[in-house]
Amino acid sequence: MNKIDQKNHKHISVNLMFLYMLSGWTIIIIGLAYWAYAQVKDETYSLANKEGLKSFEKDLIFRHWATMHGGVYVPNSSVTQSNPYLSDKERDIETPSGKKLTLMNPAYMTRQLNEIAKKKYNIISHITSINPIRPENIADDWEMRALKDFENGAKEYKGFDTIDGLVYFRYMAPLKTEQGCLKCHASQGYKLGDIRGGISTSIPWAKYEESIKAQVNNLYMRYFLLWLIGTLGINIVRVKFKK
Repeated sequence: MNKIDQKNHKHISVNLMFLYMLSGWTIIIIGLAYWAYAQVKDETYSLANKEGLKSFEKDLIFRHWATMHGGVYVPNSSVTQSNPYLSDKERDIETPSGKKLTLMNPAYMTRQLNEIAKKKYNIISHITSINPIRPENIADDWEMRALKDFENGAKEYKGFDTIDGLVYFRYMAPLKTEQGCLKCHASQGYKLGDIRGGISTSIPWAKYEESIKAQVNNLYMRYFLLWLIGTLGINIVRVKFKK
């Protein structure tokens, strides 16, 4: 083999080595970028899950407080009318001055708070069961699957769902029958400690999706710059080997 052939062979070997190194470096960067993307998605999912859990816990604490007091009397007005599903002899009373009051049970109170949350933050919370007293509390398909899981021992149910054309992250946990609940629900056959239903919380996914996109774009830019730096280094080595 003459010197020219030897030089050409060396160049081919160096170029081939460069291609192998560049391919390996590219695979490493793609792998790291995908891992980072998966981490961002998992962390964001975890944040949405925590928000759903906190919303449920807030409702649960409020309901416990309301149940502990047997409900609360409020003025009967256009905002709050008598609850037609509440069978209580003292549901509607009148003060000595003639002011009319109506009794709000825990479910009614929680429902009003959730209506405010929906208007202000577009967070949808829904008290539901398989056998509700109030027809509007009937479970939708997603909630029905959750309630059936609760009957089989599940502690929570979560996932994505579409409501009115928008994607929501939904979280749901069971409601257990407390002593104060039996006042309204004993007639349905519930006993203390029974799973009576659940509260679902639906959080708009758009804000989390925007966060994922912003973080991922930043990550991809960083890894692209890292790939360029590594590629430049590999090319410098290639040039030196060719000499």
